Amino acid sequence: MCLKKIHKSKSLLLSCFLGLAISTGGCGIIDKHVEWETIEPESYPVLKAVGYAPISSQHGESDSMKLIMAMKASKLDAYRELTEQVYGQKIEGNQSLSHLVIDSETLRASV
Repeated sequence: MCLKKIHKSKSLLLSCFLGLAISTGGCGIIDKHVEWETIEPESYPVLKAVGYAPISSQHGESDSMKLIMAMKASKLDAYRELTEQVYGQKIEGNQSLSHLVIDSETLRASV
């Protein structure tokens, strides 16, 4: 009987010790303060891109609508070219073309 009491007291003491260790250890993680040092580069890169699309092949009721659609298509083409130059930014684009005429277009960007 005495052996069971000693075993229970050891278990209780161990449980208290573990509880104390976990509770004080958890507070240490929360109180950490991290300062990041930013280093400014000597020069910033300038990204340039050009996109092309034929005006006469675009869908539209008038010449001005075809011009606007060609501008959109060329802009998406330039965005695709820029994605080859950008590092660290996720850009997803989808464009359906049929004989260089836009059928559908989507562009998503996220950091």
